[in-house]
Amino acid sequence: MAQSKPSDSTATAGTGRESVLSRSLLSDSVSRVQAVSSVSGAVTVKELRHTDGRSICSANFTYELRSAGDLYATIQSEDAQTKLDFDLLILAPDTPKDVFIRGADPAHPNDWEVLPSGVSHADEYFAYLKHDGPFDLTTLPDTIENVQPLPDDTIDGVTCIHLRGMLNLERAGQESQRTGLPLRPGPTPVIIGPVTEDFWMAKDTHLLRRLVSHESLMQSREVVDATVIADYLSYNAAKIPARPTHPIVIAPSGTRSD
Repeated sequence: MAQSKPSDSTATAGTGRESVLSRSLLSDSVSRVQAVSSVSGAVTVKELRHTDGRSICSANFTYELRSAGDLYATIQSEDAQTKLDFDLLILAPDTPKDVFIRGADPAHPNDWEVLPSGVSHADEYFAYLKHDGPFDLTTLPDTIENVQPLPDDTIDGVTCIHLRGMLNLERAGQESQRTGLPLRPGPTPVIIGPVTEDFWMAKDTHLLRRLVSHESLMQSREVVDATVIADYLSYNAAKIPARPTHPIVIAPSGTRSD
């Protein structure tokens, strides 16, 4: 797999005149992704903490866009203090929508637990599902500026167009307010530096294959350099598990129904 290294030309990104064709390609790719029935892939978050080294979270996901935004993900996370390995299932046929977790409780690793509104960051996930889902990209072209073309790459044998732009934090914040959605589920980070976004799309279909984001964050008074890599591996092939028949209900207090 050949891939241009973001560090090779990050310093020049956003300094030249934006390519109109590149922005058109980005908008076309986003519209094509949102039009498919489903997408499966993998997300990796790498955080380089200045005090205790690297933290890595990875997830394999299947997301069904056209069927109310169902999401299934297997998530592994490890840092210097903790190690997590669990399944996440979000089903959205009804209101309110349900968030299920399996494996988060070591004492009951095979039990599906349902998180009602008010537990952990379930409310943020509900908000995403009321919109277009946790992998909604529709606002992306409006928040990326100075989109520039880079040399084509080959990813998993597929020739890809490579584009790079900079996230406009003010516009991203405006879109967050307009939609009522946080920039991402979970705790909102404090971004303290420029955010570089790289996009790879298949040259023949213009479907997104990879998205890489580089940013510096302030978390608990600590500077963290974060890289988020999202690979979109398969389209129109959703395999969402069925709704658990007898999930354990976790109350906002954290107590179980059993």
